Amino acid sequence: MDAKVDQIKKPTKAQLKSAGDAIRQGKAGPEVFEVLKDWRNLHSLPLSMLQTSIKTKLHRLPEVKDLLIAQRLKRMPSIVSKLQRFETMQVARMQDIGGLRIIAKNIVDVYKVKGLLCQAGSTAAFLPTNGFHDYIQTPKKDGYRSIHQVFRYQGKKHAELNGLLFELQIRTALQHCWATAVEILGIIERENFKSGEGGDDFKTFFKLASAAFSLKEGTPVLEEYATLSKEELRNRLKDITSKLQIFAKLDGAAGGVHVCAQMPNSKHEDLYYVLSLTAPDALGKRQIRVMPFISKMVDMAENLYAALEAEAEQRHDGSLALLINVKGAKNIKKAYPNFFLDTQIFIKELRKFIEG
Repeated sequence: MDAKVDQIKKPTKAQLKSAGDAIRQGKAGPEVFEVLKDWRNLHSLPLSMLQTSIKTKLHRLPEVKDLLIAQRLKRMPSIVSKLQRFETMQVARMQDIGGLRIIAKNIVDVYKVKGLLCQAGSTAAFLPTNGFHDYIQTPKKDGYRSIHQVFRYQGKKHAELNGLLFELQIRTALQHCWATAVEILGIIERENFKSGEGGDDFKTFFKLASAAFSLKEGTPVLEEYATLSKEELRNRLKDITSKLQIFAKLDGAAGGVHVCAQMPNSKHEDLYYVLSLTAPDALGKRQIRVMPFISKMVDMAENLYAALEAEAEQRHDGSLALLINVKGAKNIKKAYPNFFLDTQIFIKELRKFIEG
């Protein structure tokens, strides 16, 4: 067994079920979160293996350039929120604790990548389950667009990890900027818009913005707005953007984040990064720390990630943490702009549509 895996306790099914029940009942103590942390950490090694396998397969598509690939372990607050929202959700069946994201330049490249990866036998030790979900051709009701495929690890090496599930997302840069804008506005408004919380006006704004971006990419528009003309859609989006002061809020948020740690100068090595976004200070300013770890130190990164999450949970002040893996420090912000409150691309594309 890999030394890293050997150091992690593998929770039993009974422990995982008990942890999920305790979360839903509001009775979760430190021991419950320790079980969830151990379960999450088990996903780290096979998730890296999946990324390596996918990168190898993508060599068959030399015509597809500038793909951005990143992986993350799901944030503990997101795990808790999912368990609370879905009564029948079981920790052991949660499909996105280990997540991999591929961001392509355009729709054509998305479907080339999908055609290569979302099929049986596409990755040796990972089996695609239940087909893929195409939320581009059929956007979710909240406007979310992407392609999802869940893989089950079933390898000869590390057989003790067989059955773990991983989610692959394939999306365009435009779809990515929409999805991260949802998260950033959620941070600003202290609402979990991503999970369906928040006021109706914001929900309408996200749906209209999604429909506008669908038109730009030549893909089906959210059914709710499919009969609107482009001009009608533009006018509705313009009105609600003004009403909610979207541009002012997003511009102000980006200017209030200061990177207080030097970004590592590494273009070739795949590093793990712990990202830590502080709560706003008295002037509304936030700081983000970027802490790199080589692959041999991933256990240290996981422990720091869990410690930062525990601190944020105690304070309830809106601070955030995340553990990711991406090649090249310059791609951290591209892959996870939500942690930098960066919506430059979203603002640019939204203005372009509204102004015609």
